[in-house]
Amino acid sequence: MDSLTNHLRINFFNQIPTIILDALLTFMALWLAFLLRLGEWYQPSTGQTILFMAAPFITILCLMYMGVYRSVIQFMGHSSLWQLVKATLLSTLTWCVLLVTTKIPDTVPYSVVGIYWLTMTALLGGYRLAFRAFHWAPLKKELKVVIYGAGSAGIQLVSALRTTPDIRPVAFIDDNSQLQGRVISGLQIYAIEDLNHLKKNQQIDEVLLAIPSESSQNKYQIVKKINEYQISVRIIPGLTEIIKGHIKTENIRNVALEDLLGREVFSPKLSSVGQYIEGKTILITGAGGSVGAELCKQLLELQPSQLILLDHSEHSLYQIELELQEILIDSKYVEITPVLGTLLDLSFIQSLFKQHSIDVIYHAAAYKHVNIVEKNRLAGISNNVIGTYNVASVAFENAVSSFVFVSTDKSVRPTNVMGASKRVAELIIQGLQECSLSDNHQLAKNMRPTNFTIVRFGNVLGSSGSVVPKFQEQILRGGPVTVTHKEVTRYFMTLSEATQLVIQAGFMGEGGEVFVLDMGLPVKID
Repeated sequence: MDSLTNHLRINFFNQIPTIILDALLTFMALWLAFLLRLGEWYQPSTGQTILFMAAPFITILCLMYMGVYRSVIQFMGHSSLWQLVKATLLSTLTWCVLLVTTKIPDTVPYSVVGIYWLTMTALLGGYRLAFRAFHWAPLKKELKVVIYGAGSAGIQLVSALRTTPDIRPVAFIDDNSQLQGRVISGLQIYAIEDLNHLKKNQQIDEVLLAIPSESSQNKYQIVKKINEYQISVRIIPGLTEIIKGHIKTENIRNVALEDLLGREVFSPKLSSVGQYIEGKTILITGAGGSVGAELCKQLLELQPSQLILLDHSEHSLYQIELELQEILIDSKYVEITPVLGTLLDLSFIQSLFKQHSIDVIYHAAAYKHVNIVEKNRLAGISNNVIGTYNVASVAFENAVSSFVFVSTDKSVRPTNVMGASKRVAELIIQGLQECSLSDNHQLAKNMRPTNFTIVRFGNVLGSSGSVVPKFQEQILRGGPVTVTHKEVTRYFMTLSEATQLVIQAGFMGEGGEVFVLDMGLPVKID
């Protein structure tokens, strides 16, 4: 009774039109059951009137008890329909008990019971499905999509799309030849070679990748194949989101460049680096930049005693300090020290080292936009060469244990001012490393040598120096995309990969090494 009482506490007034319609259709369903069973015009006798009067009340109570009225009709799914079927079955059985116990004098064929359940379910479920279909009738051209992957993720995606207006799944594509030609969830499964046929006959607009367990390399090859048919591609979330039941149409996203790296995203284990960072005072130059900011976030997890954030941009420094303070809300205490200044001021750098006992330096400050540095050569050389010399020489004089210089692959046989300035900075770092290992320096200073390490990598997705955001903006505007040549090929890595590997290189470095990160397969920009 408690359960029934709870279910009766629905907003009764909002459901009155639906309840009245359900009562009328129940009455009609019972009359149709008699009509179909007897095969002739039927009018209830005086003794049978109580059965006809009781049927709507029994049905309404059963629908309330099963929670059918809690479902919003325009969003009804399979679970709501199943609730309705169970409610009509319960109503029919209750009505049957009434039929037996009341001992109505007029004979009622028991086969009417089964027909009554079928007609009631058809009428009550039919008008609900019709209302839902009318509600979701597209007001504009439907977006027709093909689901790549006829596994559990693809089936879930089809169910989600069928509750979404203006998007209609029309077919599956799967590489499994045993599935091709079969039907799942009402959709036929095709091979990828059938895309031309689907594009021509079904006018499909998009392919949605529902293959979250596939490797990045396989996804890369699949997207390349689909691109040959001039059809846009989008992708659903990963396996974790599927397990948690988070597959929703709003989670479908455009294929990102990370999906096209042709390799798995590298996640080095930084647990071994913990003792190298834990409890230390760390200086990050260029802390407000993309690489510097990500370095700060990664280093924060390793529990240093203090992070000194150095940047010449007030806004960037404010942003990264704010982000780090928010992260620290649920973490152990780490002192965050924002420092506003320029590496070109040697006296400022020297005073900074006097104020703080710095253990490790990550030097990420640099001008790295090739075109900008090309047009502002003096500023680029000053910042990248003299700035590096200032901070590295002061680190050398103060015997900082580790100095990691974030460089670029453009420093190898440089063809532009930016690359050349970074190469000169590398030579300065290597020269200081030789000096730090000299006997004269160690005897004169009575200090341990500084380990100078250089890390080179290419295009980092999401970094301020990457050209990819520019291309994405151009694509969103409808083009043109300023790719200089169709065969231009570059190596890419994610921002998280780059920073984690920089941290790991600092831990591994013994002094003087140049670490070149393995960035997987080259990717054509086009």
